Amino acid sequence: MRHISSILAIILCMVGLSSCVDEFDHGVGRIGEGCVTIPVTASFDAPDAVVLNSRSTGGTSGTAIEDIHTLWLMVYSPEGDRLVQYPVYGEAAGTPSINLLDIKVSDVAHKLDDNRLPDEKPDLSDISTGKVTFRLTIPMGRYYIYAVANLDVAGIAKDGSDPFATREGMLGYKCTWSNADNWADKGDNDEMFGVFTVNDPDRNANVNQLSVITDRTSAIHSWVKRLASKVTVAFNGSDLYDNVQVFISSIQIKDIPRECTLRPGDALNNRPGLDDEGRELNGRDEKVRDKVLFAQGQTVIVQDLPDDVSGIRPADYLHVCNGSHPYLGKGKEEETNGNDPAIIDRYHAHDYEHSLFFYENCQGTGKSKKQDAINNDTKEEIPDYKVDFPNPDASVEGSGWKDEKPFGTYVEVRGYYRCTSNSAYATAGDIVYRFMLGQDTDKDYNALRNTHYKLTLCFKGYGNDADWHIEYNEPAGIQVTTPQYISYLYNKSMNLTVKISGILNDNYKLRAEIVEGSGETYWRPWGDGSKDFPLPDKDKDPITPANFAYLHGDVNVDGPWNSFLSMRRTNALEVTGSSPSDNKKFYEEHKRGWRTYDVKDGTHYDDDDGNYRVSVSKRNEVGVAVERIFAIPLYTRAKNLITGTGYTGNNPYTAYPRKERIKFTVVDASGVPVSGIDPVYVDVIQVRRIVNPKGVWRRKGSREPFNVTLMRLYTDNDYIHLNPDAPFEEFNSDGSWSAEVVAGGDNIISLSSTPKGSGDAVAQTNVRRIEGASEHPIDFTINFNGSEGCAIVRVRYHNYTCEHDIFCRNGYDPIAISDGGAKWYSYNVYRFEDRKAILTKSPLQEGSFFRGQNYTAILASNNDREGYKPFQRTASSGLWVIKPDAKISDNEEEIRSSANWSDLRWHPTDNRPDVSWKISNEDMHIAQIADYYAIASSELQSDIKNAYGVLYADGAKGTAITVKDAYGYDYVDGRDSEKGMRGVIVYNAKNSRQIFFPIGKHGLGRRKSGYIANNNDSPGTLRYAGRTEYYGFINSAQAALLKDRPLFYDLYRRYGAVYWCRDYVFDIKGDYNKSSAFDLNYFTMGFQGYGNDAMPQSSSGSGIVEPQGCFVRTVVGADVDVVVPE
Repeated sequence: MRHISSILAIILCMVGLSSCVDEFDHGVGRIGEGCVTIPVTASFDAPDAVVLNSRSTGGTSGTAIEDIHTLWLMVYSPEGDRLVQYPVYGEAAGTPSINLLDIKVSDVAHKLDDNRLPDEKPDLSDISTGKVTFRLTIPMGRYYIYAVANLDVAGIAKDGSDPFATREGMLGYKCTWSNADNWADKGDNDEMFGVFTVNDPDRNANVNQLSVITDRTSAIHSWVKRLASKVTVAFNGSDLYDNVQVFISSIQIKDIPRECTLRPGDALNNRPGLDDEGRELNGRDEKVRDKVLFAQGQTVIVQDLPDDVSGIRPADYLHVCNGSHPYLGKGKEEETNGNDPAIIDRYHAHDYEHSLFFYENCQGTGKSKKQDAINNDTKEEIPDYKVDFPNPDASVEGSGWKDEKPFGTYVEVRGYYRCTSNSAYATAGDIVYRFMLGQDTDKDYNALRNTHYKLTLCFKGYGNDADWHIEYNEPAGIQVTTPQYISYLYNKSMNLTVKISGILNDNYKLRAEIVEGSGETYWRPWGDGSKDFPLPDKDKDPITPANFAYLHGDVNVDGPWNSFLSMRRTNALEVTGSSPSDNKKFYEEHKRGWRTYDVKDGTHYDDDDGNYRVSVSKRNEVGVAVERIFAIPLYTRAKNLITGTGYTGNNPYTAYPRKERIKFTVVDASGVPVSGIDPVYVDVIQVRRIVNPKGVWRRKGSREPFNVTLMRLYTDNDYIHLNPDAPFEEFNSDGSWSAEVVAGGDNIISLSSTPKGSGDAVAQTNVRRIEGASEHPIDFTINFNGSEGCAIVRVRYHNYTCEHDIFCRNGYDPIAISDGGAKWYSYNVYRFEDRKAILTKSPLQEGSFFRGQNYTAILASNNDREGYKPFQRTASSGLWVIKPDAKISDNEEEIRSSANWSDLRWHPTDNRPDVSWKISNEDMHIAQIADYYAIASSELQSDIKNAYGVLYADGAKGTAITVKDAYGYDYVDGRDSEKGMRGVIVYNAKNSRQIFFPIGKHGLGRRKSGYIANNNDSPGTLRYAGRTEYYGFINSAQAALLKDRPLFYDLYRRYGAVYWCRDYVFDIKGDYNKSSAFDLNYFTMGFQGYGNDAMPQSSSGSGIVEPQGCFVRTVVGADVDVVVPE
């Protein structure tokens, strides 16, 4: 029966019918003395499809050898003598070599018609490729009739011996396989053979079947089959465990028979490895095998893996996993995403361009091909979860090598295996999968002719598959997957799994050290040019600093001490000192760059540096440990690595990660590396800073959900006024991820999974923790239940090594984040009515700027006007303002007026500030510096912490995908909106209470006065930074200073905001607890007093100030009840 498959070629020969003299009747007609003209059909038989379930360059199109170039009609007597050798189609057509029956052929035609029989028409997976038709006149009688295609029958007979002179000679003729790379282009290996039958087509016709031609013969028919078969390979990783990836590099057909007879294969025919007496040769001898097999057949190169595969990433290379790419794929591109089951059908299509061909090879039946088919102890055919033949050896009979079929044909798949699990299974290395071809996945080793073998390599568990033999030699010594990821935040940790295979003395130690060297990037942004990690720079020319993302050139005392990574626990919020040399001194004295680990089994406790654990995961037959798993903590460093340098354990870059390297070495008791165990290097990537989303707030009673998709930027040009459509892009977690509601907060939210993030349709609904799949976006839903309060959602991604918190709140009433602390209003000041503060209508709204004790509001709508936009130095006059005596109206255009910057001084006549800036609200005052410092953390273990990013509020259904929407909330009327706002979230980690301080739509929360050092901006310019140029490009003195503080070089363009404090002290004497303003530095994640820098004096000691334009936030409590500090 014809199997469902793709038809490779078709030949049809049709003729009419006439009769001659009758003799006697055999039920099928009489054999007379005359001749008949009958229709003859020779159809190319489509390949049988053998589905064996268990991209590329190379291989050959599945249609390569399906065409007919020549067709010979061979007729033999019942005794086996040749009667006719007639070329029906091809170059020699019509000139018979032998024609003892005086047959006649006419009306030969070749058509591209459908050759399927009427009852086969529904099988539309077949492909019609053509037919040849002709009329045949032949005497009645008994004959063996055959079709031979694509073979020079006459040419073979010219050599003196004519194998086609007899039927047995013809059937036994051996065609020779061409193993040249371009054999398909030359038309080689396309020989075909078929048996003619009378009247009804018979796909299973036997070579010994006689055709009886009588007066009732209506037609003769032959299904012509090619001697070769093909195999296609697909992949299915649906049943792999999490964090397992197999990167496929090549697929090859191996041990192809050198010869194949026209006679179809059986126990003795087309079975390479038999001598003339039918005895099996020694197939374990390579020289013997080489005489009958081509060891190397065609190879499909799926992809070229890098020379150094240790740092391979699933986003960059085709691989199989159980998440986004179970069928082989990479990244998110539709054509390579590997997440469509139809991919398997495409790989197994009839015309797939990367098919592998081979001659028929019949090796009979044998032992099971499955790795686990028997119980190794009882030998029963019951799996025992152990590999039956773990040590196949070509020289050892019974070892399972080639399933004890040394002359069989097999498929070999090569690749690279990686498991990033934090367990004993963590490993990586080259891997080979092999499968012996046959009619099933168990005991049949007959790779028959004209068959399309559709092999699907089904990976299971940790990459094992019962139908395929696996060669995976785990490298001896130290093993660790790379890269590893760590959080973008300071004082965070992750556990790195390191495996050591081999016997170690108890006094050995594992040493880890952070690498120093000229090729390391340390504090700088890093990229490798891939899509996930683009290069940070467009241009490294220091003459045009605007074209690169960070300072190039030498810096003083450069090294890992200025970067993010520590081998020991971070125990301080800040490293104190005055220069990078102090950073280096601290780093070396506190041994931040290296650590050693005992190899003894158990948990090793260290309160100062952090605990680590060693587990013996394998012992030999005498109980000696031969494999150990180390769980080693890595840490990000302090928030400030000397404030004056700008170095930080935070990643300040939203568009780029940072990278350091760790070298692992096994050393003896003296610290000398142990010979025979090579050191291993691991890249540790501090992920780019994630800001979108950072928080979701809802008004009291709201149940509106929010769909979280963690997003990241790929450009540092995210200014709304320059690049409003700069995209945020979702990214896949490299490893499993989770989201959970942090304990301690209020019961206001639950979480639900999405198919996009979880990788399946099994919903996790209204729970406190959800799990997401590797290589899927971090995507889930936050459900608000309408209760008032605060909560925090903690996301862990990249195999749970990186953290990102999302802050949730329901209700906007004033809130104290600590018991007994001041209650902060949730809104900035929009304007004043006389001296009464009028607040904004949304916690996202930035409000207005105010010049100190001046009650005139400088409107945020100026920030989008030409001449008043960010960095434009023409904002000294004509500012839009709302004066305190303007009427109350929601129509800003109706009540606004214009004013010059100089008209908005502290006092119009004597510009000397009062001690306090008072307002007339009954239960409100402008926040004092003491209020700010009460929510500013100065200790590492403090419950009060800060977070920086985008907050969404009412009307936002999900994460915005452009900067104009993520940053751009600017509605004066407080309307619901999909837009968000950047700012600082101050929160209490213990109870989840939180306050939000916006930094403005443009992220530049200040208008400057004209009295700032290194300032070329005109008064009123919208710029957060005091500087107007790159640090160090003004003069040589600053250039020298920049070598101590390279992160300061572009502060002039960075984001942040300044908020006024209520009170003013003329001379604070360096005491920032008496600051008149508070600084929120979005870039450095700073939150500290600003001294009196927001109100610079027009001349030193004059007491006359030129205050800047800053935001105002209020707290509960009337001014009359507030103590004025001395």
